[in-house]
Amino acid sequence: MGYAKYSEWVSMGRLVKGLMLGTTIWILVGVALVFVFVEPLDFEEFIGIGVALTVLVFILLLFVNFRGIRIQITSDKLIVSYGLLNTRSIKLADVKSCRVVKASFGRYAGIGIRYGLDGS
Repeated sequence: MGYAKYSEWVSMGRLVKGLMLGTTIWILVGVALVFVFVEPLDFEEFIGIGVALTVLVFILLLFVNFRGIRIQITSDKLIVSYGLLNTRSIKLADVKSCRVVKASFGRYAGIGIRYGLDGS
């Protein structure tokens, strides 16, 4: 593999960032309310807080891992990396055509990086 002739980083959209931030705040407020309004804390509350914080850590790890997509073109390959374990490479000789496509909710059935209903 040669050096990258082109490299681009595309960050996740504002909507996904907002949803992540909203979920994080929601979990933190819930944990804080348990600490404020439940006295004394018994074993079940500690388990609940532990589960909530575990979910929060998982969400934050997902955010860090999938915060954007890296696109690189070398002399012979197109390489797309999304997170630590999602890397695809396509030989440039195998590319028949390309065009700019506006991503839409209808075509891709949601937000974020995904396969389109039309195979794109």
